[in-house]
Amino acid sequence: MGTARPGGQGRLRRQTATQPRCRPRLPSGRFVGPAPDEHLQARACVALSDLIRRIGLGAEPRVKPASLTAFAGVRIFGDTGKIEDVARGLGLRSLDRAADLVGYDWAQLAPEQQAADA
Repeated sequence: MGTARPGGQGRLRRQTATQPRCRPRLPSGRFVGPAPDEHLQARACVALSDLIRRIGLGAEPRVKPASLTAFAGVRIFGDTGKIEDVARGLGLRSLDRAADLVGYDWAQLAPEQQAADA
C-alpha cells in the first residue's frame, strides 16, 4: 500500500496518475473542495442572519433563518396540500418534521377526516 520512512512517516502511493493524493490548497492556505454538510449549513445560517439584519428585521425576535424555510414550506403546502411535497421541496427526510414546520397537526385532522369519510 505504501512505504515506511524513518521517523514513522509514510508515503501513500497514488491509485492512478490522475488522482491527487490530497485536496489542493489556495494561496491563502485553505483547501479546495467540498465542505462537510455541517459547515455548509453553518455558512448558510450566518449568511441568512446577516441578510435579515441588513434588511432591518434583525431586531424582530420571531424572524430567524429558519423562518425562510418555514415560509417556503407553507407556500409549497398551500400550493399542493401535500406534506410529502413540502418534505421533498425542502430536502427533509421526515414527514413529521415537514408537518411541524408548516403547522400541520396529524392528530387534530385525523378525527375530522374520519367523519368526512363516513
